Amino acid sequence: IKKRYLILFLVLASIGFYLFWGPLFPWNPIKIGYKKIKFSKATVYVSDITEKDSVVYRINEIIVKEEMFHNLNYVDNFRIIILNEESNNKRYLPWLKGSGYSVSLSPLNLIYIGSIARKSTSGIEPYLKHELTHLLIDQNTTFNKAMKIHKQGWFVEGIAEYFSGHSFYGKNELLT
Repeated sequence: IKKRYLILFLVLASIGFYLFWGPLFPWNPIKIGYKKIKFSKATVYVSDITEKDSVVYRINEIIVKEEMFHNLNYVDNFRIIILNEESNNKRYLPWLKGSGYSVSLSPLNLIYIGSIARKSTSGIEPYLKHELTHLLIDQNTTFNKAMKIHKQGWFVEGIAEYFSGHSFYGKNELLT
């Protein structure tokens, strides 16, 4: 019986740890150090908002433009988490091995904006638009079809690049 309680305690402690300091963070009801900004279709979590990040206050405007541009509508509400420190990239997105870029986790209706985007001279707007495009397309298709679309990287990345108005790829990488 003591062994079962110990195992139960360790499992609950692990879940608690990952809720606050790991990949389960988006489902944590208490996001210490993050400000919650609610919009009609999105909820943004950001810790230390700077002038370059002020684009988050225009998120509804960006969403409307995105829907009109693609002639699609967001099906579900989603969350955007804007990370602040490089260490957070490894903490929240361990499978990306700490690359500080942004990522859209469409099946979870979740977008992370990483530290490289935050440090960018152009700010987070192009990264945000890029990931919003991925999310919008994925919300308007089935999971199986989305997987097929994502196999055509040139297509899905091309659309996201075009709407973001900013090229994240070098010439050789883009040609490849």
